[in-house]
Amino acid sequence: MAVKTRPSKKLVESKVAVTIPSEAAYVRVVRLALTGIASQLNFSIDEIEDLKLAVSEACNNAIRHAGSANGDGQVLIECYSSPGRLRVCVQDHGPGITPKAARKRTKPADPSEGGLGLYLMQTLVDEVHVQGTPGVGTRVELIKYVGGHA
Repeated sequence: MAVKTRPSKKLVESKVAVTIPSEAAYVRVVRLALTGIASQLNFSIDEIEDLKLAVSEACNNAIRHAGSANGDGQVLIECYSSPGRLRVCVQDHGPGITPKAARKRTKPADPSEGGLGLYLMQTLVDEVHVQGTPGVGTRVELIKYVGGHA
């Protein structure tokens, strides 16, 4: 008996990368680029707004916690798009968050003290991965599926 199999579909990702100065004003550029990419993937308006807010939080955290005192640091944002999915990585070159600190920040905090960024990211996208390496920097990976389905 012969078994017919279909060739597996390979996940093809397109990549767009932007490096911005460690200044809050440049987060707008990232938001605009993200809007264009997400709309091409047929995300709804609400999903695009969630993505923009989550990525803005990741960028603002990178700028706030990893920017140098004189503002000459940089933040790398990479967007990997594939059918039905968008993966955004935000990389800074600051001191690097420890895994313990990252876990602590994923719980709701007192809003008057700040610290809601990672919690908001987890609420707004389907997956959040944080990797910090002391002395090297922090990389936040955000994944959103169209319609919230993998």
